[in-house]
Amino acid sequence: MTGDYEKSQAEFEKAIALDPKLIESYNNLSLVLLLLHRYPDSELAARRALQIDPRHLTSLNLLGQAIAAQEHYTEEAVDSLRQSRNQNPQSTLILGGCPSFN
Repeated sequence: MTGDYEKSQAEFEKAIALDPKLIESYNNLSLVLLLLHRYPDSELAARRALQIDPRHLTSLNLLGQAIAAQEHYTEEAVDSLRQSRNQNPQSTLILGGCPSFN
C-alpha cells in the first residue's frame, strides 16, 4: 500500500518462511514481483501457490499475468487467465492481447 515493493517483498518472504503453506503469502509475493517487473520470479511464486491449491483463482490469474508479461502467450497462460476472468476482469483485457486467444 505504501509503494515500497522491495520492503513488501521481504515481508512476504518472511511470511512464507514462517508458514510455507499459506497461499496468500505466495500470491502477495507474486503480485509484488509483477509490480517490480520481475516476471519470472512472479511466475515462480504463483506456481508455488498453485502447488498448494491448483484451482485457486487468484493464483491462476497471477500465473497467467506473469507468463503473459514475459510475452509467452502459451496455452497455460491463456487457460489460467480464462479460468480466472470471472474473478478478475483484467484477465479479459490481457487475453485480448494474446495472439492465441484472438
